[in-house]
Amino acid sequence: MVRLLLKVLATVAVFAGLLVLLGSGFGTVEITVWTLLLAASVAVVIKRHRSVG
Repeated sequence: MVRLLLKVLATVAVFAGLLVLLGSGFGTVEITVWTLLLAASVAVVIKRHRSVG
């Protein structure tokens, strides 16, 4: 469970870091797409974790 939490936190950190690096010139549509991509990435991490363990 701790490993899953660390993987999810790492995924969120990567997305947050990229968002900061790309700048704050995003509009509502871009932020919505970014959030959906983040949610999809977290879902993939959880699915992979459950299929392995």
